[in-house]
Amino acid sequence: MIEKAIDTPGKMRSELKFWVPLVQMQQIKQTIAPYVRRDPYTFSLRYPRYSVHTIYFDSPQLDFYYEKMDGLKVRKKVRLRTYNRAQDHAPFFLEIKRRHDRAIIKERCMMSHEEIQDWWQKKDGKNLNKKHITLERIDYLMNAYRLRPQILVTYDRDAFIDRDFSTVRLTLDTNLAFTSDPELKNIYRDGELSYSKEGEGILEFKFNGLMPRWMRQLTTRFSLRFLSISKYCIGVEHALRSSHAHIAL
Repeated sequence: MIEKAIDTPGKMRSELKFWVPLVQMQQIKQTIAPYVRRDPYTFSLRYPRYSVHTIYFDSPQLDFYYEKMDGLKVRKKVRLRTYNRAQDHAPFFLEIKRRHDRAIIKERCMMSHEEIQDWWQKKDGKNLNKKHITLERIDYLMNAYRLRPQILVTYDRDAFIDRDFSTVRLTLDTNLAFTSDPELKNIYRDGELSYSKEGEGILEFKFNGLMPRWMRQLTTRFSLRFLSISKYCIGVEHALRSSHAHIAL
């Protein structure tokens, strides 16, 4: 049975990112152990770490890229995301991620593999429910900006949740890789990817309201500096340096 697309309402939260040497990752995990638990999603997996595969959409002029690089306080991204390896039942998520200064609002629409194929090929498939507000908003942005797939970004993620507050989340992302040939059929591809920032990973805090005290203590202990890090922008810049880039300015 085809799983119907569903919407997640937009939620506003803060996200802070830091580059961290890989040699510190295990020490960070040990430090946060009293305050967090594993993301429940990983309980059903063979390994606690999972892979993230994301195709980012942008205009031919890379409007979303330049919104970020120009430091606009209000900006957005449109992306398609899935997890782990190719399976017929694995869901896909079409997402709009908006930023208002340091606050994040994310909307997502879950779709089956058949539904996302219909959407990708611009078919009016019988399995595609077009009444979902997030999908309508994405289709509007696709037409208004003439969006097209620009970059495929993949990485491995360790995810943790605060023991007391499920909205508080910490992630560690490693093996960040890119390709500028972001076709749907290649979303799970591991070969021919270009890797970035060898020896470093991305630590991210996600929370609503005030940053938890243990997160503040972590930044002090490891001398973490908040940086404006965008995996999409890193991928675009990496592709533009490649002689095989398909991105056209």
